[in-house]
Amino acid sequence: MSFEEFDLSEYIALLEKFKSENNEEVIKNWGSIENFDKFIEKVREDEINVAKNAVKYYGSTKKYTEAIKKNLDNFTENMEMIKDKGYVEENERLMNLLLSDLTLDVKSYEVQNIIEDILKLMPDMDMGENYFDIMIDGYLNNQNIIEAVDKKYGAGASKFMGEAYKYYFDNRDNKS
Repeated sequence: MSFEEFDLSEYIALLEKFKSENNEEVIKNWGSIENFDKFIEKVREDEINVAKNAVKYYGSTKKYTEAIKKNLDNFTENMEMIKDKGYVEENERLMNLLLSDLTLDVKSYEVQNIIEDILKLMPDMDMGENYFDIMIDGYLNNQNIIEAVDKKYGAGASKFMGEAYKYYFDNRDNKS
């Protein structure tokens, strides 16, 4: 990969512009301008890893920057939805419902409807073209994720979630 593929200067400039044009939002959601500055500094310090993840999730740093711009343009609406509309509570309710019976077939109508309801909760944000593939891989193969999910929801919960999401995305175009 070339240096250009790891260049996050446009992304950092976008964050700086967002900060200068949205002081109130920055303070509301990061606690202070200084906290947001620390976030930007972490991006600068870890530019190579941030860029690698941008390429991993979005295909390129350019696509990542474009997605972040769109997400920042809708930042207030997305944050209000997450905080004020019960997103966290509803997501937790649906996760508990999904993982309440790990003996169900992940292909079942019941399980697939819950997956669809969870996905409908997500804010209108561009998470990258590879986000769900990486998420599914994490549920199925990342030992830290598997241990955390299984500890919270029961042995086998992470595998169940990974397989349920995988089936959903592999078959969503076949739904009528």
